[in-house]
Amino acid sequence: MCAQKVTSFIYTLHDSVLCYYYIIIPIIFYHHRANGKGIPMNKKLVSIIIPIYNAEKYLDECLESVTGQTYDNLEIILLPGASNDNSISICKKWAQNDSRILITPQDKNCTGYARNKGISAAHGEYIAFCDADDKMLPEFVEEMISSAIENDSDIVECEYYNASEDLSSLSPYTVPELLSDFPHSFYERFGSSSVWKYLVRRSFWTSNELRFPESNLMEDLAVYSLLFAAASKVSYVYKPLYIYRANPHSVMHTLPDIQMRFDNFMFIASFIVNEHKRLGCYSTSKNTTLSQLEHHAEYFFQKFPNSMKKEVPLWEARFTEEFKKLFDHKISVFEIRAFGWGSVGTGKLSSIMTKTSSIDGKFISQMTFRGVTSENIRLQLEEILKAYKPNIILLDLLEETDYIVKYNGDIEEYLKQWFLGVSIFSGIIHSLCPDAHIFVVEKYLAHKHLEAEEMKEFENTDDINILNELLGIMYKNISASIAESIFIPSIPDSSRYSLDNDPKGGHTFDEAYYYEEIIDIIHDL
Repeated sequence: MCAQKVTSFIYTLHDSVLCYYYIIIPIIFYHHRANGKGIPMNKKLVSIIIPIYNAEKYLDECLESVTGQTYDNLEIILLPGASNDNSISICKKWAQNDSRILITPQDKNCTGYARNKGISAAHGEYIAFCDADDKMLPEFVEEMISSAIENDSDIVECEYYNASEDLSSLSPYTVPELLSDFPHSFYERFGSSSVWKYLVRRSFWTSNELRFPESNLMEDLAVYSLLFAAASKVSYVYKPLYIYRANPHSVMHTLPDIQMRFDNFMFIASFIVNEHKRLGCYSTSKNTTLSQLEHHAEYFFQKFPNSMKKEVPLWEARFTEEFKKLFDHKISVFEIRAFGWGSVGTGKLSSIMTKTSSIDGKFISQMTFRGVTSENIRLQLEEILKAYKPNIILLDLLEETDYIVKYNGDIEEYLKQWFLGVSIFSGIIHSLCPDAHIFVVEKYLAHKHLEAEEMKEFENTDDINILNELLGIMYKNISASIAESIFIPSIPDSSRYSLDNDPKGGHTFDEAYYYEEIIDIIHDL
């Protein structure tokens, strides 16, 4: 009996050894074979889609950066068009030397079409894009896929470098981590829409039937808002992982060129609206989408050569007309004439909101409502309003804090004069600008400031807390005192800090935050 067990054990062991040598080891070698580099079996496949057309100048450089990724379980899909240079030959050369490269002719010289074809051909669990004249940093895929797996993300977004054509100049395009306090829809409005800074789950593309429009211009923007409107989870890699090479030929030189790009712009805008409606998210994403398009319309005008700047007002009027029809709203950003009252930041906000090329936003700085009781200041205010005729009034109370600190008189007398000034201001506005919309922008003193790239607390935080408490009371009173004023809540406390030693100061995204809050209300008026 014992001998039989031993014999059985020996045969079992023999079979196990044979299994190991003839089955297990070949499987291990198969899964570790990829262009001479080891790939663990559990590594997720990532597809990189690269449309190519007349790209021979930088194509080798691009493909070297893609094939040289530190993460190597890649499927690299090249989609060459009918190029007039050696692009196709370069693709074939690289495909011969790297089994991960697949060549799929795109049939059309169209970036949007090529990307769609690449998505259909992809087998990876995640998809990334690269332009044929750009470069990925070596750790692009590794960093992005790590974030995707760790956070179970539909989309991962990274920072990037804006580069000169010869790459001699690299300027990082960074996303402050403070933006994590806001929904992604805030950053979507003014951030870059380029798809090459994303890694997207392939099933996310297919399940939502997301596709690019067949265009060579602005096709990225067309899917940008759709991706984020449908995504359940988005994560970020806060470091530049991609090098975008500037296009020196993007300036418009003739009226036919401007007309072509305008027509394409409105084609993309209609595509975006229709796709949002198809996905059932138009009502929740309408304002974000409209703001995106308005920001890109500003960029459109930056492409005008100096010799054609005089044409800008005509095209602003055309954008105004088309946006109103497409989104059914009454006031276009190119019709806003903003007047600011209060802190320097609100002065900047008035300039940002006044986008029409023919005028600049107006602003009276370092003003308090107690000061309006002075005849000289009152006359100055009336003169500006009569000449400028603003339709948007922006005001905050930060400047009041300096006067409160310096004031040595009776506080009841101060508040009496302050309420009188508010009443005078309100009367002047309603008399001279009866159709203007008045926005009370809730701003407070910052507790922190940035010094040598380090966040530090102000020393007088107790005083700041007292003044902020007083400001809160004053904001409630002024909103109640000025008829039909619209209250704009403060930026989140965690995102409030100053770039200098003045607690009244702010930072880059302060005014962007208030702008987007206000513009949404204007769109809905």
